[in-house]
Amino acid sequence: MTTKPSKSDSLTKAEVADLLTSLTPYEDEYKLAADRITMRGKSLAEAQKEQTAWPVFYGVRRAELAIKFKRMEVRVYAIRGRLHRFYKEHDALGSSERQIEKYVDANEEFLAANELLLHIEELYKKYNELMESGFEKRGYALRDFTTARVHDVHNEPL
Repeated sequence: MTTKPSKSDSLTKAEVADLLTSLTPYEDEYKLAADRITMRGKSLAEAQKEQTAWPVFYGVRRAELAIKFKRMEVRVYAIRGRLHRFYKEHDALGSSERQIEKYVDANEEFLAANELLLHIEELYKKYNELMESGFEKRGYALRDFTTARVHDVHNEPL
């Protein structure tokens, strides 16, 4: 395999840098989520106001990450396909499909693209867990606190 595969769908260094830069705000916002999700030291009214705002904000961020993940997944599949075709066309040894797949899996370009894909997926899963376990449970807790307060008001003697 003496020639290099064409790189029409490959990721340039600038694209990788742009993608990593675009993920920085997501990582920073995720770090702030612990303070935003806690109700300690906040009034019930303040916690209720936050409950309507933060889940929407993090839900939009999660959707944006899902889109970035899908786009990157398409790029990884395109790179895999191009490399597979290249190795198959330039194979003088008659390698099996499994051997060709191992060549593709060990290719630096494919590994770099796949690593970016995994980074995006990790961030998406963090945001997903934050939404499903964090803000959802916070909403249930707020509902329970509010219900308890309402019942206390009704039990007050006049």
